[in-house]
Amino acid sequence: MDIEGRGWPILESWLKDPQMAEIVDKLFVEIHYNHSSSSMSEFKWNSLYMALQYTHEQATHLIAALHSKNFFVHVWP
Repeated sequence: MDIEGRGWPILESWLKDPQMAEIVDKLFVEIHYNHSSSSMSEFKWNSLYMALQYTHEQATHLIAALHSKNFFVHVWP
């Protein structure tokens, strides 16, 4: 899933749907968030409106929540 920051609402809705983890075999997702490191700025990810709304801590919690709901998820970056 690489939809430039707009994946957050989708992933959050999947957490509420008990069947989604059974439907999705593996999830490869790019998590965009507001990050000050030069590597993020280099790719201009901080310019994405949706990404600016979320912190690194929120991204970490989102991934942990997906794992807790049995999603087999791989994250980039």
